Amino acid sequence: MADFASLNTGDVLPSKSLSVTQDLINEYADICGDYNTLHVDVEGMKDHPVFKGTIAHGTINVEPVLQAVCTIQ
Repeated sequence: MADFASLNTGDVLPSKSLSVTQDLINEYADICGDYNTLHVDVEGMKDHPVFKGTIAHGTINVEPVLQAVCTIQ
């Protein structure tokens, strides 16, 4: 497993992806303590005029980057 200190300019990270589901959003809310209605209130957000459902936490998109860094040997 690598860490950020072992990365060099020009290193190529392996491709990683993340399927964002409501279960993942709920688990993330448990970890970070952010239970904002925008993220966890499925029923309340389904009729939202803009989002039409819950939205993931903004920082959840960092996870694939961390996974990629951790796979560098």
